[in-house]
Amino acid sequence: MQAAPVPTTKADNVVTLVWIVKSMRELGCEPFLGEPDAEIAGRWLRTIEDTLDQMRVTEDLRVNYVAHLLSDRV
Repeated sequence: MQAAPVPTTKADNVVTLVWIVKSMRELGCEPFLGEPDAEIAGRWLRTIEDTLDQMRVTEDLRVNYVAHLLSDRV
């Protein structure tokens, strides 16, 4: 798999963000819905980490991308 693109401008940041999050969803990453079960949360986190590793997303960009998979559902 090709490494994730590195954004250079603000417009690139938005395009890259959309591309990465869309790719993560296509690879099976679902939004986290705030389940209180630690086992479910751990499994979700491992899936996210494995996917980001496969996509070769750098550590400094991961939080920004993963934040878009957190649901605001209460």
